[in-house]
Amino acid sequence: MNCPICLQDGVIEKSVKDEVHEMQCRWCGQYYVEDSLMRYRDPLREFYDDRHFLSGEARNRADQGNPITFDKESIKAVVRLRRGMSVSDRLNRLLYHIASHSPYPGHRLGLSHIFDYPVCHARNADEFGQFLRHLVETGFVSWANGMCILTVPGWERYEELQKSSIASNQAFVAMSFHDDLKDLYNQGIEPAILKAEYSPLVMWKLEHVEKIDDRIIVEIRKSRFMVADFTLQRGGVYFEAGYAHALGLPVIWLCRKDEEEQLHFDTSHFNHIFWRKPEDVVDSLYYRIKAVVG
Repeated sequence: MNCPICLQDGVIEKSVKDEVHEMQCRWCGQYYVEDSLMRYRDPLREFYDDRHFLSGEARNRADQGNPITFDKESIKAVVRLRRGMSVSDRLNRLLYHIASHSPYPGHRLGLSHIFDYPVCHARNADEFGQFLRHLVETGFVSWANGMCILTVPGWERYEELQKSSIASNQAFVAMSFHDDLKDLYNQGIEPAILKAEYSPLVMWKLEHVEKIDDRIIVEIRKSRFMVADFTLQRGGVYFEAGYAHALGLPVIWLCRKDEEEQLHFDTSHFNHIFWRKPEDVVDSLYYRIKAVVG
């Protein structure tokens, strides 16, 4: 069976539950696909040139222990936001993968050009090899016989990437832009973040001239943590939370109580704050921020 994401042969369909297929791919890792997509011979035909973004997202989410569920909305969200990745972004992603899988300096990590190229959203083994050679040439990684070691300068670079968000005072808010939820932000989320002495950022309040998808990526990377409200079940919110989670940013999960059963099961196991009225959020979110972020 071919993987519907990367098209490689040998994917295993592990189970089907509630019209969602659990898949295991040597390239993409573990992920889920809604049944509505599996009915087509090639459900991602219109995103053929973007498959490496989807495969990379699946692989990184699987490595984080938070496998993604692909449906029409999440696929569009991944492609829309990942298309803005630069070469530097993908080099940093590869460095982050090596560091996060190295328990100590000097650890020898096996990397396969054949199977591991999705970890940095590379299109194929050749592009992956180019990225890896650059890390070797810049002195961040040593490489021999299929094994790599993150060097001391590599660890320093990794720590710099982490500090760029840790030193931030910004809290990124991911939520639906629907008018019905403006009170949630104004009366609940914003006051709680300000009370915790952080600076909230929600995209519908930000004036900008850039493409909004590129700006979202930039602002998430600049943030100290994320508050994500899943009310109305927007695919973009699921992707933004997954992206922050993959970066190692703390994510605080919210949802209106009457939609608890509608949460995608790949995030439903997280400890959500369930609210009924916007003003209910202030204290519970404040104390969660102090407990998780400080």
